[in-house]
Amino acid sequence: VGSFQSFREANKMVRMLERAGHKSYLVSVTMPERGGLWYRVRVGPFLSKKDAWTYKKAFEERERIPAFVVKRRVNS
Repeated sequence: VGSFQSFREANKMVRMLERAGHKSYLVSVTMPERGGLWYRVRVGPFLSKKDAWTYKKAFEERERIPAFVVKRRVNS
């Protein structure tokens, strides 16, 4: 639901979403082509893709924040 170069700003969004009742967390991603380290704000996880899409629709209507459904990577 968000992507920031600033940890502080990303964490601020996580706290705001948590206060609104959303289970949210940060994922850090290194993207050299976009300036280095970015912090992505995520909501979830969900048990199924259907659950994620249902939540996304309600989330966007309630929070007025665009969201994407992404599959969580599992490190091997």
